[in-house]
Amino acid sequence: DDDDHITIEGTNDADDDASGAAAASQKAAASSSSAAGGGPELVWLLAFPMSGASYVVRLASALDPSRPLSSVGANHVGSGIEHRPIFDDSPQGPFYVSFDDMKLEGKNGASSQSSDPNAGNYVLTLTDCSGHCYSPCPPSDFIETVLTFDAACRSTSWHEGSNKRLEGTYAADHVSRMVRMVRHPLSNVVSRFRLHRRTVKNKKGEVQYPETKEGFQQYCQEIDEATAAFHAASRFFPQDTIDLMKDVPCGDEFFKYVQWHNLAGTEADFLGLDEHDVYYESFDSGIPGADPGKAIQDLRKFLMGDSSVDSAGKKDEGETG
Repeated sequence: DDDDHITIEGTNDADDDASGAAAASQKAAASSSSAAGGGPELVWLLAFPMSGASYVVRLASALDPSRPLSSVGANHVGSGIEHRPIFDDSPQGPFYVSFDDMKLEGKNGASSQSSDPNAGNYVLTLTDCSGHCYSPCPPSDFIETVLTFDAACRSTSWHEGSNKRLEGTYAADHVSRMVRMVRHPLSNVVSRFRLHRRTVKNKKGEVQYPETKEGFQQYCQEIDEATAAFHAASRFFPQDTIDLMKDVPCGDEFFKYVQWHNLAGTEADFLGLDEHDVYYESFDSGIPGADPGKAIQDLRKFLMGDSSVDSAGKKDEGETG
């Protein structure tokens, strides 16, 4: 939920450009520090909610057990989840986290049984940034600028003591590179619908929608009706935008998806980060042309700094194999 994330006020384009230049300068200094052994390298795993990021983290380890993804981090940690700060100078996060049987062992968060000589040099860290509140919610809850999106990407939350929830943020110069999780928009929206039907019940405590095509259509119709008044009253949605969206089922959900990915791509430029895109459908062996093993290997090459994998997640044209 976007209410869980910290946002800041946006500024004009000139301020955006100046801030971007400053961030790029900080990034160059941070890269030099990391190369000199100043600590682990933080690699973001940017993921729109329900795009399959946690699945990919687990699958990566299963497909290549000899080199497990043993350093895993997150910005937001739920109650009861084992965690500790990645950086000594940033106790407010991001955090090493434990995924199921992945235990927090060793100073760098890597398992003591890992055979990966590079384990711990990078920390693949989950963040969903902002602009993705579950419908129905007003545009003021999900319209973002470059600056508010960036701030949310670096926001953190965790629990301490008697389930007390705390919030914070960390500096951009901790971030080194970025992996973006991409899932087919319809598949992503349907997955969010499935989460909604599991977690949001009616007044009788019953599931509101059947998990069928008709259930999804009913869900879209109801949230479209619920958000129509939001759109009409919002300064963020001019009439031509409303006209374009009116015939799109779950229009708000698709708007959020498009805006989020546009901003995620901009975030890489804003902070001067190398980006590698990972496609959820690449891990479905039932889709013609999908190659889960290659997708994992390309991800690993990027994480290990192999320049033969470009920012789109593909090998250089001159490379074979």
